[in-house]
Amino acid sequence: MPTLSCFLELGQAYDATSDALAIHRSTLKYRLQRIREISQQDLSDPDTRFNFQLATRAWQTLVALRGAQVEGHSRDRVS
Repeated sequence: MPTLSCFLELGQAYDATSDALAIHRSTLKYRLQRIREISQQDLSDPDTRFNFQLATRAWQTLVALRGAQVEGHSRDRVS
């Protein structure tokens, strides 16, 4: 998920994404190819990219909310 999310957030820029993830450009290409194969989606299609970006942002939001809930519950127990 971090690979796809970063790639989409950085406007599908291979160099910027590989730098941000601290991986080699060929590793990024391999990961994106695996995402294409597993999802059976074409990342060059704007609608597909939009759907993936929406999904990754929703996932990040859910993770952040769950983290806030966990922190809130742990504070309640300590108090």
